[in-house]
Amino acid sequence: MIERFPSSTGDQLTLRRGFSYTLMQEDDITRKQITLIKLLCGTLDISPAIAKGFLLKNQWNSDKVITAFLDNSERLYKKSFNLNLDEAAKSLKELKERGKLDYCPACYEDEVTDYVSMECGHALCRLCFT
Repeated sequence: MIERFPSSTGDQLTLRRGFSYTLMQEDDITRKQITLIKLLCGTLDISPAIAKGFLLKNQWNSDKVITAFLDNSERLYKKSFNLNLDEAAKSLKELKERGKLDYCPACYEDEVTDYVSMECGHALCRLCFT
């Protein structure tokens, strides 16, 4: 059962279990997401891609992400990305030593020398990344 409550920011809805939410326009959602991503990037010194992954896994609750990160960042990485940080670091080190990707996992271009590597250990050719 959904009950409707008027709100100045949009329709406020409350579900029977007590969880409430506000209906927002797509542009407002995008602005809110960008704001939360920037907040995490500045607070936790992480990339926007990592911030977005953390937020997606934690229902866009930035307070929950910050608390989890400060409590145990490795556990948060594992939970959010199913990632082992030691393996990611090893993968990035090997990639830097080779100086090239064997292939881009997005477009399958062979022998990529112009690539972007991410904190999670993945890498893409620059064209696919942008």
